[in-house]
Amino acid sequence: MLHRVRAVLRHRLKFLAHLRSCDAGTVAAVIALGLARVLLPAAGAAVTGWLLSSLDGDFTRPLLFLGAILLVGQAIDIGSRWAEFLAVSRINLVHRAEVARLATEVATVDLVERDEVQDLLKTAAADPTEWVEKTPGEGAIGALNVLLGYVGLLATAAVVAAWSPWLLPGLILPALLVRHLTIGLWKRHYLIWVEGIEHHRRHQYWGALTASRAEAKELRIFGLADWIIDRRQREMRAHLEPVWADDGAIVRAQWKPFLITLLPLIAVFAAIASVTVDQNGSIGLASAALAASWGVFNAASGVGPMIEMEGSRPGIDALAELRRLLADDRPNRPEQPERLDAGTAEPPLVRLEGVRFGYGRHREVLQGLDLEIRPGEHLAIVGFNGAGKSTLIKLLAGAYRPTGGRITCDGQDIDASGDWRSRLAVVFQDFVRYRLTIAENIMLGRLGTGERDTVAEAAAEAGLGGLLATLPQGLDTSLDRSLEDGADLSGGQWQQLALARALYALKRGAKILILDEPTAHLDVRSEKQLFDRLDGLTEGVTTVLVSHRLSTVRRADRIVLIEEGTVKEQGTHDELMERDGEYARMYRIQAKRLESGFDDRIEEGELI
Repeated sequence: MLHRVRAVLRHRLKFLAHLRSCDAGTVAAVIALGLARVLLPAAGAAVTGWLLSSLDGDFTRPLLFLGAILLVGQAIDIGSRWAEFLAVSRINLVHRAEVARLATEVATVDLVERDEVQDLLKTAAADPTEWVEKTPGEGAIGALNVLLGYVGLLATAAVVAAWSPWLLPGLILPALLVRHLTIGLWKRHYLIWVEGIEHHRRHQYWGALTASRAEAKELRIFGLADWIIDRRQREMRAHLEPVWADDGAIVRAQWKPFLITLLPLIAVFAAIASVTVDQNGSIGLASAALAASWGVFNAASGVGPMIEMEGSRPGIDALAELRRLLADDRPNRPEQPERLDAGTAEPPLVRLEGVRFGYGRHREVLQGLDLEIRPGEHLAIVGFNGAGKSTLIKLLAGAYRPTGGRITCDGQDIDASGDWRSRLAVVFQDFVRYRLTIAENIMLGRLGTGERDTVAEAAAEAGLGGLLATLPQGLDTSLDRSLEDGADLSGGQWQQLALARALYALKRGAKILILDEPTAHLDVRSEKQLFDRLDGLTEGVTTVLVSHRLSTVRRADRIVLIEEGTVKEQGTHDELMERDGEYARMYRIQAKRLESGFDDRIEEGELI
């Protein structure tokens, strides 16, 4: 029994601990207003008895008191809701910030990409979409209201006890039984709902497709509308039919709590009435006891706050599990990247020594790769799809750790270098399209106070000058089409914007420019113009370029061909052509295709 009490206390404290996220004033307001709210029924019962006892005399004072209680009750209800809203909002804000911090402060992204962690992140986000989901703030306030409810129970019980303490067991015990039965029904319903949550998610997925811009054309061209609607309806029924069946079972089971509530109250009310009549007792005291009896039963049987606690438990438990999985993987680095002096810092010597890496349980993509990236050189990396080019870039950028071997910067492991990432300017193949202004998108390349002229220079150097001239807001144009003055860009323009972000980072001190298919959405002419500009912009900077177009890489100082996760060939373009190996064969095939007019731009959605 003692063990059970301790477990319940730990359970309550886990929720109450979240109140520390609020300021003391808000917590004090929630407690004060909550106490007033739970004490009002007892006060109302007592004043009602006083009023009825005074009907044969001057009942002005008790009437005024009763009116005041009713008015104060309304004010307390409004104030309590507002204070709880502030507390819930603050707790949820802190909780979600902690989830975001855990997800973004891990040293590499491989942990975050795990299915287990993705599920935990979705659960811990505490962003309810269904009635079964509650937030940590709601759980904390629910736990507090459970405690306050016991205070209200004691207050109403005291009013009943003033008439007869022997009535209390007849009220409290049936009420606790009603609570037990109600919680049992709710938990069963909750489990049935959660068991079908995968069907619910698929139902939402198919529903979202019907209103998606991207899929709209295929729905119409391929005549998929009826098929998708049918899939959505099937998933909805698979989820909700067991829920609907349990709804019926709950309705049919209501006779138990109904009788458990009705019979004791009838007995108590009859006893109070009988004794009052037979013994010519005080009508006022009897009325107070009657009103308080219902208050006792209500306080003891209420389950609302407990539902809020149980509904918020998954999010709270998921955050605790995320802390266990991710907290120890935070890198030891400054909170903000160190700003390097672009005028004095030199590009480092980077080595990949026996680097091995594979995604999960799949075959290793890199299998003992050795590569030296010399300071200030223009290095190009080529190879067939799946050879490991983009994986190499992600490892070099520190997004993943090698499963074997190491990557060093001037002889030091990049994991131990606190400023490694501040040395990089990266354009990933799958760059992100942020719904910010053009200027803000560019300044993401190096957070901090940005110079407007530097942003404009980076945009022009990336080839965005012509586009900016056509936009009324220029650099301040929002790239969110949902806004009145918002705009969107083509695939090629977004890629130029991503490149501008990297060029801005170079201007702010980065010394290694990493480009993973930076011109995949551009035609050959636009690509040539861009690289002609880059030749004059990357002096004194190490450039690592991955491109599927071999005509682009021929100007590189050194070209590395990767095959099956290792370096197969390397040298200048002329050296590799003279060697007449795999690179030369690939180059001649591409040259013939381009001469025939083949457009090898990667279309939207092809990059993965």
